[in-house]
Amino acid sequence: MKSGTMAQSSALQTEASKLLVTPFLDSAIQLLGLPKEWTNIRTVSVEEFEAIPEAELPEEIYTCADVGYNAVSNRLNTVDKGFCAKLANLCYDKYEARSQLKSLQSVGFKKFPGGATVEWPDDPELKLIAKPLEGTASAGVHVVRHGSKLPEGHGWIVERYIPDDVPRVGVDGWICGDEIGILVMYDNNYYKDSPTTFHTLSYPSKNEKDTRIREKYIEVVRELKEITGCNNQIIDVEFFVDGDEILVQEINPRTTVPWFPIYEQTCGFNPWLVEQSLKQGRPPVKTDKQTPRYGICRYNYHQHDKSHITYYTPYMWSTLTRHWSYTFAVSAVKDVAALTKEVEEVTAANGLDPEAYRDWGEFGPSGRPLKKQKLIVPPYAK
Repeated sequence: MKSGTMAQSSALQTEASKLLVTPFLDSAIQLLGLPKEWTNIRTVSVEEFEAIPEAELPEEIYTCADVGYNAVSNRLNTVDKGFCAKLANLCYDKYEARSQLKSLQSVGFKKFPGGATVEWPDDPELKLIAKPLEGTASAGVHVVRHGSKLPEGHGWIVERYIPDDVPRVGVDGWICGDEIGILVMYDNNYYKDSPTTFHTLSYPSKNEKDTRIREKYIEVVRELKEITGCNNQIIDVEFFVDGDEILVQEINPRTTVPWFPIYEQTCGFNPWLVEQSLKQGRPPVKTDKQTPRYGICRYNYHQHDKSHITYYTPYMWSTLTRHWSYTFAVSAVKDVAALTKEVEEVTAANGLDPEAYRDWGEFGPSGRPLKKQKLIVPPYAK
C-alpha cells in the first residue's frame, strides 16, 4: 500500500463517527455544505434516530431543522454538546417564549385556541398577525383583526402587526461558555403584495452596522441562558428594526436552514465546523478568508419528489427539495440589488414564475394553487 493511501486510511479510521438527524431526503444532504473531510457521517430521520439505542449513539450528533434539534434535545438534553430541551420547548411554543422572556415582551400578544374568535377590544381596528403556536417556516401566518375567526389547530398567538416597511433582520450567532458572538446578519425580504410571505434572504444586511442589533442579540441570548441553561450552540434570532426600537420577532435554536448552501461563501463560517467547535467548548473561527461576499437565497415555493441542482451560471443555481425550491446567487462583485434582479430574471426564464408563491390573503390561506412548473436540468447538472 502506498504511503499516501495508508495515511488516508489511517485518517478514516481515526475520524470520529458522526450522526446527522434531519427530515431531509438523502439526495438533499449534498446541498447542506457538509465539510468534505467528514467522511464518517451517517444521516438518519427523526424516527430512525429515536430507534437507535442510546449506547450506540456517537458522541458527535448534528441536526438540521427544528424537528431534528427538538428530537435530539428532548431525548438527550446534552447541554454541553449544544442540545437543550428547555430551549427547544421554549422556542417551539411562541406564546411561552413571549411570556417568559422579558426581551420579547415589547410586542403586544395574546393566546387563542384553534377555531376561536380574536378578541382585541381595546383597539378593534388594529392590524394583527396570527401565528400557529407550534409553527415553523412562517407556515400558516396570516393577518387578522378584532373579531376575525381563527382556523382550527393547536392554538394561535396573535401579535401586534409590525408595519411592512419596518426592516426584518435575522442574526445567526453562538454562545460558548460566557462568550456570545455573531456569525451572520441577513435581511428577511417579503413580497410587497403578500407581506407575510418570504421572498428572499439577502446578505449582508442593510442594517449590518447597526450596533443596537448586536447588543439586542447578546441581551436575548444571555436571557435564554439564564432561563434554559443553554450553551455551546448556534442560536438564530429574528428582529424588527422599528425606528428607535429593536423588537424580537422570534427565536430559533439552530442555524438558518435555507442559508446552508452559501453560508461559508458569504460570511466565511462553515456552520457545521462552527457547531463542532462549540461542542468542544471552543469559539468558532472563519474558514473562508475571502469573505464577505454578497448573497441571495430566493424562495420559489414549488414542491418536488426528487432533489437536484440546476446551474444557471457559475455563481447562480437552484435547488429542488421535497418541500421547497430555492435559487442561490453569490458574488464578490455584484451587490444584493443586482443579484436580486438577475435571480428574478433567471428563475422566471427557467420555469420558476416569480408570482407562483403562497398567498395567505387578509384573513387566512386563500387556497390559491401553485402553478405546476418543470425545470429543464442541463446534463452537466444532473
